[in-house]
Amino acid sequence: MKGASLKCTDLYLFLSIFKIQRIFFILILWLILSQVLSVAGVDLEAINSASLSIILLSCFGFFSHQLIYVQNSFLHPITWFSLTSALYFGLGPLVYYFGSNETIVFLDSYYILSADSLYKVNSIVIFGLLTVIFFYLLFHSFFITFKLPFNVSKFKVSVADIKKISSVTYFLIIIGVPVKLFLTLPYAIGIFDWHLPGFLKNFEHFATLALIPLYLIKSFSLKYKVTFYALTIFNFLVAFVTLSKLAVIIVMFVLFLAAKLKGVSNFRLGLVGFLIIFIYLTFLSPLVAYGRNIINVGGVNTVEGLQQFIAAVTSSEPYDFVADTTPGVQLGWARLNYSNAQAFAIEQYDSGAPGNTLSDILWVLVPRTLFSDKPNFSHGSFFNELVDGNPNSSSGPGMIVEGYWNAGWGGVIFVCFSMALIYFLWEKYINLQLSKSNFQYLPVIFLGIFSALTHDSWFVMSIFAIVPLAITMHFLIKILFSLYRNYR
Repeated sequence: MKGASLKCTDLYLFLSIFKIQRIFFILILWLILSQVLSVAGVDLEAINSASLSIILLSCFGFFSHQLIYVQNSFLHPITWFSLTSALYFGLGPLVYYFGSNETIVFLDSYYILSADSLYKVNSIVIFGLLTVIFFYLLFHSFFITFKLPFNVSKFKVSVADIKKISSVTYFLIIIGVPVKLFLTLPYAIGIFDWHLPGFLKNFEHFATLALIPLYLIKSFSLKYKVTFYALTIFNFLVAFVTLSKLAVIIVMFVLFLAAKLKGVSNFRLGLVGFLIIFIYLTFLSPLVAYGRNIINVGGVNTVEGLQQFIAAVTSSEPYDFVADTTPGVQLGWARLNYSNAQAFAIEQYDSGAPGNTLSDILWVLVPRTLFSDKPNFSHGSFFNELVDGNPNSSSGPGMIVEGYWNAGWGGVIFVCFSMALIYFLWEKYINLQLSKSNFQYLPVIFLGIFSALTHDSWFVMSIFAIVPLAITMHFLIKILFSLYRNYR
């Protein structure tokens, strides 16, 4: 026991290096040093590889410290922002230094990245990370942060809690399953030829998020256990049929949150995390690539297609397909790299051709039902066509560099200030609802976490547009849940 205690102490001392205040100083010192080294004529390749390594270690270290030692942080957006920053801005671009030649050629076919371009990308990204951290710390210093009176990562369900939690569970299922089964699934696989409003799409997550309260009570009754496993299978099946890697990952992520909330050990959760990454790289990515190219880009929408997909799952055909179409390419790693798209966006602004995606903010409060010509907040196809002339694919530079593409360094500050503010406010909201065990608001809580997970997306769509959506969803849930309890 004494040895185990010493090991925990050693781990804490090591991870304490990665507290958010220390991460801020590590990144700002490196940003200054990298500029000095560049002026002094040090090889940019060496500076770039060091920058990427520092981003990866700093952000992942902060994520690990938050997850293990900071109370309830697994539900806070800033925690998941740090993880995705490590993946998108650290691990992903390192493929240029440690990936296969085939992978680099594959990336260059989209846009060729020079050492000078990567240096500028890294400088802007580090400045952006510093700006998010600075304002996040500033908000915590000037505003009273509501803290939970207990640690929700060790949430213990009493017999008295079961009725309330089961009520919330079935409320989420009653709303989420029909929406997913009869609206979003048919729409995703191309059965509907009309546009499904984005607001309605969000209600499909109710069916997935019901797994969290179900996980908390499944050991109390056989009916809860059966419902939990049936709902898990249902969510995975729908995700696979739509050939959406994101949908599969969301189900896995929700199960991770449920296990963390129940108090499953960090060691076991770490193993699950590595298992998820292994499944994504080894199985999920090839299966989805095969399904979209061979069966249907939108999803499996025929019986023949379903049979073909099931047969493919149990054969080597998807892996042979990927090997034949992109031989030697490390697709899973390549998809984490955004530096070539970022370099293009930066060079566009520097050459006098800025983007105008931030102007979409003016449209956020206008309902699409009232104005059918409201612009689409996702600019992936447009951006992709600018880069390589292909509008049938979707890519982007991530929010930090999107800010630079629109308005230079001022745009970076505006975007990162907004991200920090939204993450901070969402954190307060999450703590408030969980202090009252209001699990019916899990869909609103999830919107905040999802916004941080997807900061590789477009700023207005994933930051500003999500706020009125969350407010509307909160009050709608409040009304519906009240009616549900009264007439149950």
